[in-house]
Amino acid sequence: MLGKFASLLHGGSKVSTTYNKEAKIDVSTFKDMGDEFTLVTNFISDTLPLKIEHQFEGTCLRIQKGDRYYVFVSRQGRLAIIDSKEKVILRDEIVTIDEQIWALALSPDEKYIYCAGVNPIIKKYTLDTLVLEKEYSGHTGDVNYVEVSVNNEWMISCSDDCTVRIWGFDTDKISNKVLYTHSDIVFCMDLSEDNIYIASGSQDCIAHIYQLEWDQRGEVGNVIATLNCKSDIWAVKIAPSNKFVVTGDALGNIEIWRFLTWEPVRQFKEDERIRSIDISKDESLMVTAGVGQKVVIWHLNKDRKPFILEGHKDMIKSALLSHDQQFIVSLADDKTIIRWKIPYFGEKYVLKTEKEITELWGVGDFVCGLTNDTIITWNMQGEMLNTIEIGSYSYYYATPDCTLFILTVESEKNSKYTSRIKEYCLNPWDLVKEATIVTGKITSFVVSDSKKFLCVGELYKISTFIVQENMKLFNSQIYHDDSIVKMVLTPNDSFLFSVGQNLNIKMIDTFKMIDAAQRNVICEISDFYGKSEIADIFCCKDSTKLMVLASDELMIWSISSKAPTKKISLEKPVSRLFSSKITEYFFIQNPDGIEFWGFKDFNFITRLGIPKLETFTFVNNEQNIVIKTEAKMEISESPLFCKNLTIIGEDVQSKLKKFCSYVKRIIADKSDKYHDDYKNWIIMPFMFNIQHIYAYYNYDNYLKEAYIPKYSIEDPTVMISKGNAPYVLSVNKHTPLSVSISQEFPECAKVVLKALRKRWAHDPYSLVFVSDNLISLNNFGLDGLQKLYDFALRKSFLANMPTFCKNVSLPILYNSISIETDPKAMLGPTADTSDGTAISFEHTCFKLNMNLGSSEGIDFMESLANCKNEKIFETPLVRMILEEKWKKARFVMYGQALLYMAFVITLAYYSTLELNSSSFIIIPAGINGALLLYEIYQMFAGGLDYFKDVWNYIDLIRSILFFIFAIFVWVELFDNNTNFLALIILITWVRGITYFRIFGPTRYLINLLFEVFTDIPAFLVVFFYTILAFSFIFYSLLGKNTDQKYYVTFVETYSTTLGNSNTDGYSKVQWLFYLLITLFNFIIMLNLLISILSDTYTRVKDMQIIADGQELASMVVEVEMMLFWRSKLNEKQYVHLCRDQSVEESSEHKMVMTKFKAMNMKCNEYERAVSDNLDAVTSMRDDIKYQNDNFMVIIDQIKEKYGLK
Repeated sequence: MLGKFASLLHGGSKVSTTYNKEAKIDVSTFKDMGDEFTLVTNFISDTLPLKIEHQFEGTCLRIQKGDRYYVFVSRQGRLAIIDSKEKVILRDEIVTIDEQIWALALSPDEKYIYCAGVNPIIKKYTLDTLVLEKEYSGHTGDVNYVEVSVNNEWMISCSDDCTVRIWGFDTDKISNKVLYTHSDIVFCMDLSEDNIYIASGSQDCIAHIYQLEWDQRGEVGNVIATLNCKSDIWAVKIAPSNKFVVTGDALGNIEIWRFLTWEPVRQFKEDERIRSIDISKDESLMVTAGVGQKVVIWHLNKDRKPFILEGHKDMIKSALLSHDQQFIVSLADDKTIIRWKIPYFGEKYVLKTEKEITELWGVGDFVCGLTNDTIITWNMQGEMLNTIEIGSYSYYYATPDCTLFILTVESEKNSKYTSRIKEYCLNPWDLVKEATIVTGKITSFVVSDSKKFLCVGELYKISTFIVQENMKLFNSQIYHDDSIVKMVLTPNDSFLFSVGQNLNIKMIDTFKMIDAAQRNVICEISDFYGKSEIADIFCCKDSTKLMVLASDELMIWSISSKAPTKKISLEKPVSRLFSSKITEYFFIQNPDGIEFWGFKDFNFITRLGIPKLETFTFVNNEQNIVIKTEAKMEISESPLFCKNLTIIGEDVQSKLKKFCSYVKRIIADKSDKYHDDYKNWIIMPFMFNIQHIYAYYNYDNYLKEAYIPKYSIEDPTVMISKGNAPYVLSVNKHTPLSVSISQEFPECAKVVLKALRKRWAHDPYSLVFVSDNLISLNNFGLDGLQKLYDFALRKSFLANMPTFCKNVSLPILYNSISIETDPKAMLGPTADTSDGTAISFEHTCFKLNMNLGSSEGIDFMESLANCKNEKIFETPLVRMILEEKWKKARFVMYGQALLYMAFVITLAYYSTLELNSSSFIIIPAGINGALLLYEIYQMFAGGLDYFKDVWNYIDLIRSILFFIFAIFVWVELFDNNTNFLALIILITWVRGITYFRIFGPTRYLINLLFEVFTDIPAFLVVFFYTILAFSFIFYSLLGKNTDQKYYVTFVETYSTTLGNSNTDGYSKVQWLFYLLITLFNFIIMLNLLISILSDTYTRVKDMQIIADGQELASMVVEVEMMLFWRSKLNEKQYVHLCRDQSVEESSEHKMVMTKFKAMNMKCNEYERAVSDNLDAVTSMRDDIKYQNDNFMVIIDQIKEKYGLK
């Protein structure tokens, strides 16, 4: 309730839904789910290349300042303007007939264009009307490039005539002249942004750099550099800062030359001729294109692979960055223009070292790497800070707080090994302590997270030392039949898990180690016999689960229940399990990448493809990730904390275009085929996947294929699709189910719920996220919602649960944060489970808030009470919730009922024995005051919801009327107030009836009473209509001279209907009408009333459980709203139930019979509906048969006419 009130006051914050690759997105600012999807769909739409086709071969492209309009010229001598927003060609006009245009320039104010080509005359046109303004003659060969100065006073050009010229728009100030020449054709040219330098490239394999200078004579600059390249230069570009210049030649060589020194500083290589080069404003990216038909993005500041954009089918003539640096626009000979969205690359830094790194750790803002004899530290920019020699070692182990333990075996004598243990603090670097231990041959070792215990695995034995006591030996015992190869301690130091060479796992109680004579092996895990290896073993942070990672399987094992809860087959061989310290995720490493998994449901989320991965770690509070492959180590932004829109998954770069096209068709409602390739991809930072998009756009059939396995119709054993798409909780807590509900798409919601129920058979965590959607599901009133509640109370999935118990009061209800049932916690540690009553254990599949008075609990109970799907009240789970909450809430209602009963008794005593006693009336007035205070308290606690209940109005009216009456008595305003008092007594007793809802046996009768009043109004209208009719008849038969009032006649007629009549003195006509009224009203109408009441009784009886549940829900809500001080107790827990198995079977039988009755009622309704429409259906069938016969006659005639068989 408080949450709803807050949402009413919240005005909402506006967020930008326009995609910008550089913009950092704060997901928490998105209050509306629609804004999130709008931004995501805009991102996908922009990421998909915009391809605009035209009818001629473009040669030169310019982008206008707003980035919306593209201007280009062609071989056909035409000029065109394209509107990229509307994706249409706005203009297509002939500039020169039969003359190819190679060069195009826009004036700074974009009012004019300058173009030239085969015709060496440069022509100036108005852009809007294409009127020729001026011609510039001087070149004698094809003009290949034109550029206008930023001050709009001059332009430069280059030509096949080997010259670079300058043209003054006012020749009095700047004369037209040749600036310099090449020895061959000048293919390309560029003017620096500050208009100081010109770079030109020629067929003579030389690039000239010319510096423009001015004095009173005009331009007096000169060539300041000559760059010798490997082949013909077809593209040249000066960096915005004038720090370097780039050349591209006919062989695909791209060279970067430093300004002033003119030395080559970096080289890139494409396969074929470069025709276009552009550089981003921040000089971090360079774009090249040419004969290779692809646009290539190069990273100038970092050592990264180029990003390739493919889509053109012929040579690319121009590839330009848009003014906002968000897009690349390319023009090619294939008669297309393509606009490409520049992807977000993020910051990446290479960590350089010549030594082989064994392991990596993130330590604050630094990265630490371990080699065979040193520790190396780098900063976040990949710069090596220091190298510390630690010498050779045998084993190492790092605790979560960045403490590194190094074990070095120093000597061996008589099978006793002396080892040196060194404890290092990695942040800041420091040798904390060192000690010597003596053990058998060491095969493994581990340190507890608290650094209390250090355990050494040997042949057969485990030796445990106390770290804080200078490695004092705590325990040394034989546990295995072979070597101990892996170990792990629970974070709370309670248990040690050890893995033998035969892959047998033992659970050891560390607290029992203090007594060496005591056997402390609690249990064994033998699920991995026959496996090739156990890759890793890990304990969850809360010490409740053990995770065992085999090469092809992940097992989740409950420490409290000592049984496996989930086994997952892995698609790829794995090597390591890594847990996040600050998020609810863990990661599994394989040779080809990193898999992301969730701790809440232990389900796969996505996979980040990294070929030849060796190791990885997180750094800077997990904001960054360090990845080591065979080739290099680099640090980059962590995918989990990425603030820019990006897509993570396998093969994203190669499949991105197809993915964007697929999503775009879905958005446009034009997709007709499901694709399974993208189900594991994640859109960050929102953490949406494609299943969220299916739900948002109502593709329930795609959700079905994504979540539910599909088999061949011809061969049911052949699986067409696995149906194993990840069910992901987004950053803002959206799931495909919540999205379906929010969008009001019931079919999508049904598919998701069905899929999650199917998954539960092998995954007991499949429904954990449904907990957050229960309120919205109830408010939605989803048809079939009862299936979820019917399913959600399951028998325990653990195989080792006790089946008998003695001397325990049943049923037992127990709340726990874990879904695994703990019989010791429920029955008690000393319970005898060897014999006794047969018991069964059940639990909910998702968490519930069972705290009375919590805000979430109130919202949930209100949603139950108002749910349109009444069948949910027949489910065992809802009945259990209501009964358990009612057990706690009923005492408040009992107190209220007792107070009201006291008021009724004192009022009755006053009205019968103490009428008008001004002293005695103080007692009921005092109780009435208490009841009024109670109503005011309810009003304060419940807010506006208080006024939704009509009984609250009756309570207020009764309290106010009684106080008015009491005041009249006290001031002796009048003595006889019996009519006023009678009204108060009526209201009081009517309101008192509702308190019988508190008790189970009378709750049903009260509901029946209310239903009767609902069903008889129509009958009463007809009934009193007949009474009025007969009363007028009898009154008219009395004649004119009667002194009897009509009211008396009406009462006599009504009494006659009830069997009370006086027929003395009746005439024959009066007897006739008397017979009619007794026949119609007394016999027919009253029997009709009995029939109506019988139907009401039958319906209420059949719906008793539903009505009872609705009443309980409303009463619980009434109580919970008063407990406002408990509103913040919103912790959800799993509900575990232990009960007598015979009672459970009886309850199930009763519930089944109730469902059968409901089904029978529904069948009767269908039968009546079919019976009523049987004639119409029969007529329709006959009509269809008649039409079909006519159709067959026409077909026969056509066959006969054309000789067809």
